[in-house]
Amino acid sequence: MTTTGRHARRKPVSTLVRHLLWSVVGLVGLYLLSIVLDPFQNFQLAQICYMTIATAGLTVLTGLSGQISLGHGAFVAVGAYTTALLLQNQHWPVAVVLVLSTVVTALLG
Repeated sequence: MTTTGRHARRKPVSTLVRHLLWSVVGLVGLYLLSIVLDPFQNFQLAQICYMTIATAGLTVLTGLSGQISLGHGAFVAVGAYTTALLLQNQHWPVAVVLVLSTVVTALLG
């Protein structure tokens, strides 16, 4: 007996693939939103985003594993400082600055 049509079972998609897909969709949406916002609203959006990322990281670390990390704040500080310096002094595009800030933070980790 074969299952075809409406009752056919699809192969489940990996959780990692689904999360990556939604992350990419969210990042593209935020990038497109940042293009149309004025500079102050773009600044506010950036603050909301980095605080959300830092909070999510601390939640995973302290809430799920019960560990305390002082290094987590250092990584956030390095990324924020690198981003601020590149945006303020070099006037590079935000997308390039975010990639470079991630690389600098990863190299120091």
